[in-house]
Amino acid sequence: MLYRNIKIGGLFLVFCCTFVPKKSMMVRSLLAMLTGLVVGSLILLLEMLLRTSMYPYPTGIDLADKLQLQQYYSKLPDKAFVISVAFQVIAAFSVGLISSLVSYSSKYQTGVLAILFYYCWVLYRAFSFEFPTMYVISVSTATIIFAFFGVVVGARRPV
Repeated sequence: MLYRNIKIGGLFLVFCCTFVPKKSMMVRSLLAMLTGLVVGSLILLLEMLLRTSMYPYPTGIDLADKLQLQQYYSKLPDKAFVISVAFQVIAAFSVGLISSLVSYSSKYQTGVLAILFYYCWVLYRAFSFEFPTMYVISVSTATIIFAFFGVVVGARRPV
């Protein structure tokens, strides 16, 4: 049910961005950023669903308790962090690509602004728990590199 509602909301945003007149460039740029961020969030939702199906939470864990979550993350194998980095890189590329593709003018600026919002969230998440150092380094560098690559690819394509 939740997945269906999120998918409908994402399709509605793409639909709105497609039919915004070219004269209202600021509205289209804002909708482009929002669409890119929604798609990136959907990809991260898939990552969370995959991770929790492969490595479920222990019974009785309180997700609001930071100490219990820290213990859960410390017991995860390295494969879980590799999957997380891969999904975050794909999400970052998608945020940059979609926001610069959908924007009518100032494609680079719209894409860069969208990935900066996304990157702030990535850094907040990476430093909110005591994740392994290699995970924090790899997710913070790979995310920004692939996000800018997505902006460059999306800005060069006419829509």
